[in-house]
Amino acid sequence: MKRFAVLASMVGLALAVSSAHAFTLQPAATGVVWEGTWSADQNGNPYWDGNSSDYTQPGNIGNFIAGNGAFTGHPQSPNNPTMPYLKGSGSNAGTNGMPIDVYFDAGPQPNWAALKIEIAGLSNYNYFGIYEQGNKPANLAELLTTPPGTLGSSGKSMLLFKGTDGPGQSITFVAPWSQFGFYLATESSTTPGTVVRAFFSESTLNTGSELNLQHFAFFQAGPTAYYVGSEDLPLGSSDKDYNDLVVYVAAIPDASTWMLFLAGMPAVLALRRKRA
Repeated sequence: MKRFAVLASMVGLALAVSSAHAFTLQPAATGVVWEGTWSADQNGNPYWDGNSSDYTQPGNIGNFIAGNGAFTGHPQSPNNPTMPYLKGSGSNAGTNGMPIDVYFDAGPQPNWAALKIEIAGLSNYNYFGIYEQGNKPANLAELLTTPPGTLGSSGKSMLLFKGTDGPGQSITFVAPWSQFGFYLATESSTTPGTVVRAFFSESTLNTGSELNLQHFAFFQAGPTAYYVGSEDLPLGSSDKDYNDLVVYVAAIPDASTWMLFLAGMPAVLALRRKRA
């Protein structure tokens, strides 16, 4: 039992150090809280709890996270009905707990993202990426810049996935800014290179009817790991299921964290030899 206790202590120490120093991906917006009590019952509350019209019902982002309804047994579901979601509070709260502005702290360590599911008629025309906090490109066509991992010409955006990539794609990226938000842009099906609409996690950057309306739902899978669900249509004409494109994104611990963990392994092995 002792050797397992030592091993657990080393793992815990490594994780503690990584959380304190290496992991840098954290929500930086004020007026947001993590809410762990929710149910996916398609009543519109929370704001992402709509009734999916383009997937077997019930099948919104909450059903995907919980692994129930139409997502029962789905291989990509985290199967966690208590995973907290990011909720707005105070001046940063919209209808049914919708956070108005959400952005994240970046850092020198790389992050890893994986495209989990796409359930949208526009899936082949959707582009998902990050942008410099508070500073979206003046020319929205930059949001379509490929290949993934490439900065737009103004240096204000970086594409992570294009819809044609499909589930299973992944990318390692380093945000070149101190803080960043997420975007979802839809390309015209008839005029390639033209953005039909674009939504930002800082919804004060949205325009027209979508000003201050949040098109992303964030669930916390770990200290610096998140599922990000998105809605690709104006909310007034959408099903609000936030499953149109779902991405898992996490910070990657730096090498010193793993060196600390590996440095403790000789002690574990020595204890095992002593007991033997």
